[in-house]
Amino acid sequence: MLSNRLLSQAYWRGLILVLVVLLSGCVNPGFVPGVESQALRTTQEITVSSGDLKERFIGVVEMYPNRTALAVVAGNGLFLFSVQDSDLGRQVERHQDLPEFVDPARILSDVQLVNWPVSKLRELFGSRVKSGDRERSLNRGGKVIKTVSFDAEPWTQAVLVDLRHNYQIEVRKVSEERIRQ
Repeated sequence: MLSNRLLSQAYWRGLILVLVVLLSGCVNPGFVPGVESQALRTTQEITVSSGDLKERFIGVVEMYPNRTALAVVAGNGLFLFSVQDSDLGRQVERHQDLPEFVDPARILSDVQLVNWPVSKLRELFGSRVKSGDRERSLNRGGKVIKTVSFDAEPWTQAVLVDLRHNYQIEVRKVSEERIRQ
């Protein structure tokens, strides 16, 4: 009989394989700041909370020079959504039973705010992005609308709080790797 640890490792490997296959179907070109000659793939545990509602997902984010893509499954391996950002806009596929408060496009934007370097965020948002020791914020109309707090540098856990829409996203890196295009 396999140990729980081996089963857990096999589960994660299988889950990552499923997500990589899902992401490989993303073909539209786009724009991704911060990624030069190689693409970056991170597997992340993402927890979205809004009021008393809380959902935990596993996501694979791939950031290429020509696109950013996110594929997400539930803890049991059920496909929930995929979303990609390109210069043609965003494409979203979602499971019919995905809770309505979960907005895949907003989650991708938030994951980008967490993962992209501050220098690239400033290229896009200018002085609306503020950065301090293990934290950053996004402002609109002189008011802070989102904050991100990191556990360390380099970070393994981050918490994004959206003050405008009253939700929180916790992100924990499971793995990260540079990949060839």
